[in-house]
Amino acid sequence: MKWHFPSSWCAFTADEADAQPDPRWTEADPLRGADVGWLSVSREFVRRGARPGQRIYDPFAGFGTVLLAAHLEGCEAIGTEIIPARAAALRERFREHGDAVTILEGSAAHVSPAPQSIDLVVTSVPYVRPTRPPSFGAGNLYDLPDLDAYLAALHEVLVRTHATLRNGAGAVFFVEDVVTETGVVPLTAHVMQRVADVFDYRGQIAVLYPPRASTSGPALPRNHELALVAERRPARVDARTTWPLLHALVRAGVPLVVFGSVARRLAAADHRLATADLAQAADVDVLVPPEPEHVVRAARVLAEAGFELHLWQRRVTPEEITPALLHGRHYLRAGRADLVIDVCYALDGRPYTHLAASAIDVDGIAVASLHVGV
Repeated sequence: MKWHFPSSWCAFTADEADAQPDPRWTEADPLRGADVGWLSVSREFVRRGARPGQRIYDPFAGFGTVLLAAHLEGCEAIGTEIIPARAAALRERFREHGDAVTILEGSAAHVSPAPQSIDLVVTSVPYVRPTRPPSFGAGNLYDLPDLDAYLAALHEVLVRTHATLRNGAGAVFFVEDVVTETGVVPLTAHVMQRVADVFDYRGQIAVLYPPRASTSGPALPRNHELALVAERRPARVDARTTWPLLHALVRAGVPLVVFGSVARRLAAADHRLATADLAQAADVDVLVPPEPEHVVRAARVLAEAGFELHLWQRRVTPEEITPALLHGRHYLRAGRADLVIDVCYALDGRPYTHLAASAIDVDGIAVASLHVGV
């Protein structure tokens, strides 16, 4: 993606009017809203990193500043929030916006949008609180007093968040060092390294705020913070792992034809799997017959192989898949850290039998011939 910042810093003098969440929510919160960011900052980064209509995700949704910014910039907003009271406040805050804002409740290490479905991630990283007792509940990054445990939990969230991004899509992580009664936690350096371990790290932008009166503890005056800018590392289709999975589907009784970018890469190599450059394909597209039992069989095989299953952002299990649920959705997306497989059962009016009749056998797997237009 291309970022459109003229320099390595940007300054803000004031937030937008009426940008903060309702005080009745923040006053009942253990942090009293100390971690609520500025709407004007979130809007600036959404505007410079995404286009109207694209999908924005915040894995640490909090009280919804990023989600509101995305909505105001004409984007679809999705957020994950682990604290039940905050998730409830988010639903109330955004009820009037309908489908434009989606709230997922749970840990972002386990609950997120479908793989490769997000165009931009914007989030403020929760800060470690080394001198305060737990107050949010199990699994919350605020309640991990040990820095190593905090960074390990953050890494899990980053890995899952990375998987939600489309190839080449970007991410912004706002972070600042934490001053405690006993010293400074260099959180920025630690988070920067964890981001670079998972994403393609692109650099940082200093976000400057007006000076404020000093306070003690982690609720710092936000005089400045860093926006760490990164991108998704391109997914690579590897024949050594993909073809055994496809064979497992066929052995389970799933008729399939590979089409799309993998079929085109194979055609360019005269359908020789050993020499085809599949690494340039973003995912694997397979077409199966339209009967639901084929989709269910495929779902079982892929779930057992460690894939998460989604039907248009709805996470599902094989047991939940019904004809009514499949109707109008066209494909089941199976995502794993190393691979995404789209199991299509409706393809623009072109039936499975049409593709299968002219398919070419490539190491035991049917691959669509390019002359049928796929």
